[in-house]
Amino acid sequence: MSYEIDRNPAIEPSLVEMAETALTSLYEATKNSKKGTLFHQFPKSLLIISGFFIMIEASRIDHAGHSNDPIGHLHDTLQYNELLDFVKNWIDKHDDTQMLSAADHECGGLTLYGYNPLVFKAANASTEALSAIFSKYAGSDPSSFLKSTIFPAYGLLDPTVAEINLLISLKGKSSFQNEMGKMLSTRAGVNWSTSGHTATDITLFGYGAGSDGKKLKGEMSGNWDNTELPLYIEQSLKLRMSEATKALRKNGSGWVGKRDVSSESHSSHHSHN
Repeated sequence: MSYEIDRNPAIEPSLVEMAETALTSLYEATKNSKKGTLFHQFPKSLLIISGFFIMIEASRIDHAGHSNDPIGHLHDTLQYNELLDFVKNWIDKHDDTQMLSAADHECGGLTLYGYNPLVFKAANASTEALSAIFSKYAGSDPSSFLKSTIFPAYGLLDPTVAEINLLISLKGKSSFQNEMGKMLSTRAGVNWSTSGHTATDITLFGYGAGSDGKKLKGEMSGNWDNTELPLYIEQSLKLRMSEATKALRKNGSGWVGKRDVSSESHSSHHSHN
């Protein structure tokens, strides 16, 4: 999917639009269902079946963190904030639903010092989109092309000779995005400590209407490891995931994807399987 700032609405729906379509479809498909028990696959367990579960991922915030791209990061974060607002309003009208929102990790080590968001005002594209455009440039004057097309689209209106030469040397390389992102970040007072993950705590947002909201706040306040969140969902839905795991592993685990951590490169972070 495109970054929100690069998205063409005529071709690609927004995260909010996709979520609205999915929630409406799932609600219509289950609104007349009744709670029941399922013994078919799990004869030794009791599963309560009712309603639906949906996971909505805003994965491109992570990608922008890896690329140290404040513009991609900003606009996808704003889109995610709009999504949370939409889901909260949806829950107010469907008060038997709860929402949990969390990240799997922080990425980029973003901090603010002397922050000036007005610097971002002129930007209308991500470093990913602009890197792709510059990579296709086959002309004889890359310096002029950067100054006339690439830098202005990113809100960099005063590039230095050193910055221009650096991006020319990085044409077609993934580090082009990081270096260009840092140029604008520096002007805006945004700092990145890494292009990878950090151990910084992330925020858990939760929402429920009425008594569900109070129950959620009471049971999920404080600090949690993100691997514990599915256990709360399991408890709420009266499921037994351990039984599901046994069933999945019954015929071996060869179908589970393998990941060679030792050979991972920076570019692998930009692709989620």
